[in-house]
Amino acid sequence: MLLFSLTCFPIDKKISYSFAVEVNYVIRNNNDIAEFSKFYREKEIELAFITENADTLEVDPEGFSLWGGSAGARMAAALGNADNALAYGIPQASAVIMQYTGYSYASRSDAPTYVNVGTSDGIASWKTMQSRLKTLESYGIPTEFHSFEGLPHGFGLGTGTAAEGWINDAADFWESQL
Repeated sequence: MLLFSLTCFPIDKKISYSFAVEVNYVIRNNNDIAEFSKFYREKEIELAFITENADTLEVDPEGFSLWGGSAGARMAAALGNADNALAYGIPQASAVIMQYTGYSYASRSDAPTYVNVGTSDGIASWKTMQSRLKTLESYGIPTEFHSFEGLPHGFGLGTGTAAEGWINDAADFWESQL
């Protein structure tokens, strides 16, 4: 299985998959549409490279997941949309794993989605993600939502908090979509 991570924190190394790609990103100007568009295109090219070279890399290009936190979660959701994947000749992710973001767009073409958020996030309201997942569910798309009381934005792996272990729940959700 392929794990493609758009995060600003390391994915738990205890979970073993055949291939993992972690992309750390820096967006200098959150209001620069051209910069975001370039970043999305670069990620699509990277996914296409992996799928086109699956035999050489010895990975199965089917069944991969996209993981992201904050802005990376928005990017993972957009890249996990079947229409976007089709436009760039890449398979759709079997799951998108999102953390603490306020991404509200929902489409019938979105991938199954797991979300975890903190209820004390001063940047992105957990209610936005809960609403998005309810919309995805109404489209028949599998979802899983977890809110952690009192946690702020950026709790990462959740070590030592109420969120500890979320990464295993997310991996279980992903595997249930295969």
